[in-house]
Amino acid sequence: MQKNFLANVEKEVGRVFCFVLFCHLNIRDRLENIYKLREKQRGKEGDREGKRKEKQREGNGGQKKLRKNATLDDVKHVVKSNTVSMNKNMQNLAPVDTGNMKRSITSEFTDGGLTGTTGPHTDYAGYVEHGTRFQAAQPFVKPAFDVQKKVFTNDLERLTK
Repeated sequence: MQKNFLANVEKEVGRVFCFVLFCHLNIRDRLENIYKLREKQRGKEGDREGKRKEKQREGNGGQKKLRKNATLDDVKHVVKSNTVSMNKNMQNLAPVDTGNMKRSITSEFTDGGLTGTTGPHTDYAGYVEHGTRFQAAQPFVKPAFDVQKKVFTNDLERLTK
């Protein structure tokens, strides 16, 4: 029975890790697509217009970085807003006895804000999420994850359009 429970906990941890990995890879792929589209648009412009803009870029070397940073800032905003939203959803769905588990649900941002993780930090959160032979499962991580996964994907799609 304990092996089965540990397998369930590992699956849940794996899901959260997969979500973080999915978010990171999805963001990287979408940014690459955005940069490729911008390069194509620059190539489609007339020679005179393209040369004129190239000279402006050379004169203002910070503009190209500014455009990239604005795009990264948009992605960082999407990651932050979705992580915070998932955090709130988990806190709302978490069952409360003493309130310790609900208070332990926190968010953390790494990779310069491109990766957000959120989750409970109590030892017994897995028992509550998956249940035991004495206690029925009271899931709060997976439902919040399922809802937020759709919202996050839609937000990234909107950024690439």
